[in-house]
Amino acid sequence: MLQDVSNILVGLSAVVVAIAAIIGLRQWRAELTGRTKFEIARKIALLAYQFRDEFHAARTTFTYAGESAGRPRKEGETREESNRLDERYARFARLNRPQDTLRKLREATWEAEIILSKEIAQQIQPFEGAFQELAVAMETHFSYQMDFARGRIRADQVEPAELWRLTTLVYGGSETDALRDSVNTAVATLTTQLKQYLT
Repeated sequence: MLQDVSNILVGLSAVVVAIAAIIGLRQWRAELTGRTKFEIARKIALLAYQFRDEFHAARTTFTYAGESAGRPRKEGETREESNRLDERYARFARLNRPQDTLRKLREATWEAEIILSKEIAQQIQPFEGAFQELAVAMETHFSYQMDFARGRIRADQVEPAELWRLTTLVYGGSETDALRDSVNTAVATLTTQLKQYLT
């Protein structure tokens, strides 16, 4: 009889231990999942803010002589060509930072699509669009600038509104800066969506 009671107690304790282990594993899994979601959301939010700051810095009005120090010089460059090539070099060098951050942001969203939501990837598209718009505007702007410096075309041969549009895209700074506003809105929209994982 005592042996039967002992066997029952041992069996019950094994069941209790198994139940406790299952509950513990589920809690550990939930905690791990929550921590993973938090870390991914935090990483994406930080990269979005970093992109915004680097993107705006790439568009600041002035460049400095040191920014174009690494540019290879060609023999026979006129002073005007050299100044415009220096400006182009500095601008595109500045664009490398937000481009690298955008690549990291895109990579982080691959993981987020799996763990958080597929909609996160859609929130990255405005960042990519703004970057592409700036890169194309810079290439076009500096192409015109080099044509002007080399006498291939005159400024009066290009639509003034187009020159102004390119200049404001490259240098920003106006009160109605749609490109700046689109990046700021993209950051706000993305971080709002991520807040559910950050709290």
